[in-house]
Amino acid sequence: MNHGNKPSAIESFKTDPIPKIVVKIYDLSIEYDFQLVFFMAPFAATVEDQKTINMLALHAEDMGVPFIDFNKIYPLIGYDFSTDASDPFHSDAEGAAKVTGYFGQYLAENYDLADHRGDDKYAQWETNYNYYLHKEQEHILDKMETFDDYLKYVAVMNDVIVSISLDGYYEWSMDKLGYFGVDKEEYMKGGKWILVDGVITHVIDADSETSYTLDVSEYDSFLLQNADDVMNDVMYGMTPVCTTSDGLNIIVYDNFQEKIISMRGE
Repeated sequence: MNHGNKPSAIESFKTDPIPKIVVKIYDLSIEYDFQLVFFMAPFAATVEDQKTINMLALHAEDMGVPFIDFNKIYPLIGYDFSTDASDPFHSDAEGAAKVTGYFGQYLAENYDLADHRGDDKYAQWETNYNYYLHKEQEHILDKMETFDDYLKYVAVMNDVIVSISLDGYYEWSMDKLGYFGVDKEEYMKGGKWILVDGVITHVIDADSETSYTLDVSEYDSFLLQNADDVMNDVMYGMTPVCTTSDGLNIIVYDNFQEKIISMRGE
């Protein structure tokens, strides 16, 4: 792969056979009695880069420290530089998941690691992990190519509020709302539905003159109504969020992130 004009990711290593920081970390592991694992994340290594990495791996072996070189094993974890890298030097979200997934499994299989889930001292770790899970859901939604796959995934998502609305011609989608527990009789009437974690909590029939407001945070709310302009049938705050006036609209609100993460209509 082409590096362009950007210097090698390990250029600074080449002037020092064993970088001082590596020696410092190793000395600290001896002093404080903790175990080390070194790894090299996948990137577009040149031949010279790989020679340097191989040298570092030999030094790690001399120190008795495991060294995982993802530049050598990336095919084993299904890593594809054309789809899993955001640039020649960095993984994107999917690539990072493959690397960390393998690394996490390696640690779990080779070390006796304490489980700190539920430990108040590690509460921020759980918050960060939850944030990752919700961003992963958002990423998966963005990548969905077919509307059918999109609907199936939305129907089983956790910690979300889903707004469904039908307007105009939508007979083609009759079987699709079955994913959300909407039966044929309800579907044929048309209308709007709110689901919280996959459970229908409120319905507005197509001929209803009532509206429904759902507060989703301290400052924001959803408004469902049968407006004169169907694009205003679902409002988030003061903003219309329907994307089509003729068919099925899906709005997904993430409770953890406190924002709409997806709007799609067909």
